[in-house]
Amino acid sequence: MTSRKRSSKKRRKRTGTLYATLQEFYRVSSGVVFRVPVHGESAEDPAEGLFTCYEAFLTRCRMWFLIPEAIVRTLERFELSISQLNVAALQNFLGVLVLSYELGMDLSPEDFEGLWSTRKTSIDHSSRMAPKKHMSIIQGHTSNAKGWFERFFYVRIDGASV
Repeated sequence: MTSRKRSSKKRRKRTGTLYATLQEFYRVSSGVVFRVPVHGESAEDPAEGLFTCYEAFLTRCRMWFLIPEAIVRTLERFELSISQLNVAALQNFLGVLVLSYELGMDLSPEDFEGLWSTRKTSIDHSSRMAPKKHMSIIQGHTSNAKGWFERFFYVRIDGASV
């Protein structure tokens, strides 16, 4: 029984160190609070005041915090949370947003609605945001992101994150 406690403590320490490393490597502000899920918690049901963030959103999509207002407002319009997006959808979203910044444009939720349609995926029940016909802007996103939804953590909802 003692060995289980030790390994559990070691695992928590290693996991906490991993997220601290992610936070440092991806230049996430120290004001953004990550919380490692405990046994029994799921990505689909974060605790009050938290939202689910998948590790792949940082490692594959280069998502940043404060999550830009354009993303928050557009997701609100589509009636989605960020944790409902798959990797390809978030890559498209961030790619178009960065391109708009480079061109000095401010995109509204209506602009994104004109570019994309959303639908549920059958594999992991996330939402796919696909360009509408003849509206493809970003090419070459992740096509084989199997298991991306298995590693997640929580982020506290506050002025530093959203």
